[in-house]
Amino acid sequence: MRSLTLVMLGLAVTTAGCMLERSGTRPDRTGGSDASIPLDGASAPHDAGPIDTADAAREDAGPAPECAPSEERTVSCGGCGTLAERCEGGAWTPDGECVEAPPCMPGATETETEDCGMCGTRARTRACGGCDGWDPWSDFGACEGEGTCTPGESRTRTTSCACGGTRELYESCAVGCGWTTTSSGACSARTCRTVLGRDVCPGEQGGVLCPGSWWRTRLCRCSASGAWVDCDNRAC
Repeated sequence: MRSLTLVMLGLAVTTAGCMLERSGTRPDRTGGSDASIPLDGASAPHDAGPIDTADAAREDAGPAPECAPSEERTVSCGGCGTLAERCEGGAWTPDGECVEAPPCMPGATETETEDCGMCGTRARTRACGGCDGWDPWSDFGACEGEGTCTPGESRTRTTSCACGGTRELYESCAVGCGWTTTSSGACSARTCRTVLGRDVCPGEQGGVLCPGSWWRTRLCRCSASGAWVDCDNRAC
């Protein structure tokens, strides 16, 4: 009977061991709860966390739009051209062809003048800088082509006579900034008038009409007082 009891006890221990091995669990020796042991001996998978659904939605929507519908713009193209673009489907699309329209011809120059001084002018220039347009204006140069007076001025000056002596000239400044004679005084040295209207200086001879004749002349000498003297009566 004692032998049968020992045999039954051994079977119970063996059966408990098999059950422990199959369940994969064992009592915690420190008195805590059971620890989970994978049956195949591999470690538990790592927790990757929740999936970002916003990032996934953005990837599905494609790239962000470059522009808004109905928007328009002008961009540079070619050498000095411009190209019109409009927004279609969120992207800029050419609306026509490149239009080459440089603001000026490379190498061209321009000159600008202004009045200065006494009816003079001065100039400045600028050159075409190509696609960038005109370069800045240069400084104005010196005043050129000036006259001798300011319009509206007047003056009196003394000048020599053809037969000696002097006379007074009365002048005014014209629109072109030059002096013009308005009147003149008598010459201090008197002259004699010939039949043909030529002035004869004192001491010179000239032809004068004979007394009572309209076509016969005689030679006379002009005096310092402007009178004919010493006439040749033989010619009359």
